Parts: sequence; C-alpha cells; structure tokens
Amino acid sequence: MRQIILSDHVSDVLDEMNKRREDRHAVKVEKYRNELKKRQDSIDERKRLLTEAWKRRKFLQVIVNALEYLDGLTIAKPQIPFREGPDEIDRKYLCGREGEQKVDGYLGARLSDEWILLSGFRNFKGEIDRILVGPGGIFSMEVKNRNGHIFCECDYWTLDKYDRYGKLVEGNIVIADGKENGKRRGPSRQLNEPTDMLEKFLKRTLPDCRICRIIIFTHERARLGNLDNPTVDDVIFLHSGWNIESTIEKSSWRLKNPEVEKIVQKIKAYHQYMEKTMSSHRGGHKEAA
Repeated sequence: MRQIILSDHVSDVLDEMNKRREDRHAVKVEKYRNELKKRQDSIDERKRLLTEAWKRRKFLQVIVNALEYLDGLTIAKPQIPFREGPDEIDRKYLCGREGEQKVDGYLGARLSDEWILLSGFRNFKGEIDRILVGPGGIFSMEVKNRNGHIFCECDYWTLDKYDRYGKLVEGNIVIADGKENGKRRGPSRQLNEPTDMLEKFLKRTLPDCRICRIIIFTHERARLGNLDNPTVDDVIFLHSGWNIESTIEKSSWRLKNPEVEKIVQKIKAYHQYMEKTMSSHRGGHKEAA
C-alpha cells in the first residue's frame, strides 16, 4: 500500500500549541530574570550603603544599614518557572494520532501497492482522517481511539466507560468532537458531511462514483454495544480483527489501476484547491475583523 499525506492537521495543531507554551515560558523566564535582578540590585544597594557608613565611621548608621542588608537577604527569591507539559487537549490529539497510525499499520500490512491511502483531506465540511482508493473502490474513514462500549442510534453516538476491572466508571458519554454552527457532530456526521461534498465533486466526471464510509474504533478496550441504524457503511473495532475483504465487498464500485491513479490525482487537486480557498476565506475574516 502506498501512502500520501495531503495535510497533517494534528501536527499543525500540536506545533502551534507547543509554540504557545514556549512563548508563555519565555515571558515567565523574562519576568523571573527581572525579579531576580531587582532583588539582587536591592541587596547590592543596601550593601553599598552599609559599606559607605562603615567607611565614614557612622556606627549608628552602620547598625541600621546592617539590619536592612540582612533583611534584604531574607527576601525570598522568585520561583524558577517550570516548563508546561502537554495538557488534556494535547493528549487528545496525540491519542487520535496513535489511532490513525494503528490503522495505517494494519492496512499497510495487508494491502498491495494497488491501493493508495490518503491522509488529511479537508474541505469546508471538515476533515476525512483517511481515504483509501484501490481496485475495490473508494473508502472514507473516521478513526476514533476511544475506550468504552460504543452505542449508536443513527447519528447519535455514546459510550459507556469501564475501568480495567470491568466496573462502570461513567455512562452515556456523548461522542462528538467537531462543531458546526455551534452544534456538536458525532462520528458519522463528521465523516459523512465532508465525504458527501467530496463525492459530489467526483461525480462531476465520474457519475457512478460511490464512496464507502467506515468508522474505525482502534482502542484495545473499545467494545461493541448496540448499533441502531448507523448512517455509515461499516463500523470496525480494530482490536477484534478487521476483515478488510468483507468491507471491500460493501462497495459496489470497482476500479482499474489507471482509474485509481486518476481518482487520487483528482482528490489531491481538489484538496489543494479547498486548502487555498479556505485559507483565503480565513484571511478575509481576519481582515474584516
């Protein structure tokens, strides 16, 4: 299997968050150095006054300055700033990346070079974690590295979280990461909405195009609860073993090698166009602000 990285949103986010941490740390270090210098300048000035009083044999002033000097030495040093570590948001993105890497490894070990895996496709409706194109058709994938028993009712997804001893820790946790118009979207909407937009684009030149939609849960303790009318073609629990042939059979579209390459080029070009358009759109908003 060949892999093509269209964009790496996770790395971009993590790099930006790390830069912000570094910037905050630099400000704290500068403040620490200024406070440390201010403390030392105060001590040095008290010492200078003490030395001057001693030279002039003003013994009463020596006593006063000595006490002030000793008092200055007792002023606590400013606390050395510690560098911030990854926070909950970082861990969330890192966890997501780990899940995607599991999928990459699983597919890479089982598919030939007739298949191409694209990562990081984006359009106005969101990001598609992975797009697989090959002789068996086109497959879009939403990857979730979530721990728990998974339940679904159409587009509404929840999980019950258990500890390693099988005790219920928290129930009915809504699985919804993305937002659109202030509304949170579950995994199927996160996948279907950008996929619908991509499929519509491909149908302009490939009227028979049909993208098969897959949600993949990669956490080793993810378990199947109840799936009631999910709006995707397949739901996979990677730790249980993924029968890729069975998933491919869900696609009614078959492609020849030249068609695979042609579709991949169309997806790449469309992604680049959308990235440029969205970047211009964001820039317009900034200018308006």
